[in-house]
Amino acid sequence: HNSGHVAVSASTNEWALCKQLYSRNDTSAHVNLARVLAQRCLETGISEVACFIERKSDTKVDAFLTEMEKEGISLSEPEQYEHPKPSDPFRPEKPWEVY
Repeated sequence: HNSGHVAVSASTNEWALCKQLYSRNDTSAHVNLARVLAQRCLETGISEVACFIERKSDTKVDAFLTEMEKEGISLSEPEQYEHPKPSDPFRPEKPWEVY
């Protein structure tokens, strides 16, 4: 959940990334930036990110989002768990319990 603080970031302005890129604004830069950002997200324990950007096929943004998914980042958050009351007739299984 967003608290207003930046948890993870990556930019083509970073020296280590800029040094490896031919151009900072082409499709290849977007794909490589997605790889770096996905790796940093996974290293910090972030595996799900809410993404509200519209996808248009064959664009840089589409290449970025596709690469994020390939690297293991889910672009939608799971449903929020609501604790059932003891009086509820239907009490679903908890998502973290395995039988």
